[in-house]
Amino acid sequence: MPGLYASFLDTMDPDELVVTYPTTMTREQALAVDRAAPSNAEVLEACKAAYRQHVDAVDDTTTGSIATARNPANAQDVAASQSYDWTSKVAAPSLTRPLLQASDMTQARASVEKDGDFATFFVGIEANLDVFVGGFGGVGVGFGFPSGSAMWMAWGGIRISMNIDIAINVTAGIFLEPPEKVAGDFIGIELSCEPVAEGPSVGFGIHLSTDLSEIRGFTIAVGAELGLLPVNAAIEHGSIVTS
Repeated sequence: MPGLYASFLDTMDPDELVVTYPTTMTREQALAVDRAAPSNAEVLEACKAAYRQHVDAVDDTTTGSIATARNPANAQDVAASQSYDWTSKVAAPSLTRPLLQASDMTQARASVEKDGDFATFFVGIEANLDVFVGGFGGVGVGFGFPSGSAMWMAWGGIRISMNIDIAINVTAGIFLEPPEKVAGDFIGIELSCEPVAEGPSVGFGIHLSTDLSEIRGFTIAVGAELGLLPVNAAIEHGSIVTS
């Protein structure tokens, strides 16, 4: 399987994957979800298939996000997105649109548009979002893509601790539904790795519908890694919320 994340996905053992549930679920709810959930092997295979289907858009969004985060010319915009109070649940497209429109994201935008299946391009930061999604995830603005409305958006739910490099904390996501329809639950893989030579670490997420019948989206958190070594991947039950 080609792609930046192919070798990491191909070497995963489904029996060794940690399964995480958001803190917003009670123990009884988590047990009920676990009983109804597909097996680890089924989730992993569905995530691999989703990645294969959209590899160019995902990989170009990855390299564009890394370049954007590391380019000193974007440092002021990165800092502005981090200093904003995203807990207000008020979208601030003027803060994150410069990152989406940065020259480093040119190929990413082109590949996502060429793919044709994506309707939301998310740009924000990685943060502890217990209050919204019961764990770590991304928060920022979901832009209708290639055109459309912009909404406050958060996603995640992973309960394993995360290490976040504040200097390059940029998170991007591409989702198949438009911002006004993207909210809802998901199941998928959360992976920490270095997809390009000489880093940085990236938190990569593949998000599917809970019955694995649909692809929901892909997320790239530059400068984020799972903080519980040697765990570098987990199956994540999470949610996407908008306002």
